[in-house]
Amino acid sequence: MSTAEYSITDFSLLVELLVDLVQQLQQADPRFFLFVVAGAFLLSAAMWWICSVFSNLWNKRYHLHLWHHLLCFFAAIITFFTTLIFFSLPYVKPLVEYSVGTWQARMESNASLWNETLDQCRKTCAKLGIPQVNPTGVTVSYSGSDGKKIEGIRHVSRIFANRILKDFWQNRPMLSLILWARGAEARAAMTESMVTYFDANPRGYMERADVVKVGAQKIREDLDRQIPKIVPYARAILVLAFLLVQAIPFGIIAYCSYRDIKVLT
Repeated sequence: MSTAEYSITDFSLLVELLVDLVQQLQQADPRFFLFVVAGAFLLSAAMWWICSVFSNLWNKRYHLHLWHHLLCFFAAIITFFTTLIFFSLPYVKPLVEYSVGTWQARMESNASLWNETLDQCRKTCAKLGIPQVNPTGVTVSYSGSDGKKIEGIRHVSRIFANRILKDFWQNRPMLSLILWARGAEARAAMTESMVTYFDANPRGYMERADVVKVGAQKIREDLDRQIPKIVPYARAILVLAFLLVQAIPFGIIAYCSYRDIKVLT
């Protein structure tokens, strides 16, 4: 598996993800992988043949030129990789776990983001008149009466939950598509988890790694629940995209063949 971090600004993100996905299939079941590769070759060859002869259905005198054969090759290549990806999709979970893990490690070491969020917490607490948030190294602690402590904890937990989810959505856009519809639920669950942690922790503070760990754990749990439901939808989208892309070579060849009929009549 590639060790490069995925970035929303990196154009190779999709290609890297798909290559890693196919590698997951290869590592999980080498025998089945060979079977899928063989099947992909057969389907690609069949697609090349169909693409090269289907224009004869209405123009038997039409002959393909070199660039038409390049279009047939394009159709075959698309068929090959679509087949690999289609059968690799059920093996996406280890890849998701790896991607969340690399994101979590980066978040834990991001001091500037931590300080920025702490500053937001201080301003919010001061504005609402609730216990002040005191930054101590990489921790969050509270001062004030016990009666308002839970209120301060809840506000600060919500701020951190929002910041963690925002960073995840920015740096893991494809995984975020899975969480997008449940963003409010993920935020609420993350906030409650932090409140419980703060309330039960006798130290009265959370270290930076603890905050990120709580958020990452909730994201993992939600992804684990959603992935089995997502695979059928992802396959349907993949098939639809495959048909739309295949319309390009088939459409060009069909147009050229039809135009040739008009010239000859």
